[in-house]
Amino acid sequence: MTNTPIVTIYSTSTCTTCEVVTNWLEEHSIAYKKIITDQEPDGVAQLLKASGGMISVPFTVISTADKPEVKVAGFDKKVFESALL
Repeated sequence: MTNTPIVTIYSTSTCTTCEVVTNWLEEHSIAYKKIITDQEPDGVAQLLKASGGMISVPFTVISTADKPEVKVAGFDKKVFESALL
């Protein structure tokens, strides 16, 4: 893994807060993978595994080689800034 963050967002097709997260990432030119849990066959299972059993969207996992993994339920701008900027 490089120092480039790997960002995975668990979302649903109707989640407006999820759009806030993706817009923020795009404004900062941060690449991400979006898993739309209500459209992908194993989307809910992936969310449950990543979140430790919590069903909440958006749920974001940020992984980098030199920092502990960061998991964020909802949108917390300060956490995103600290982990990604």
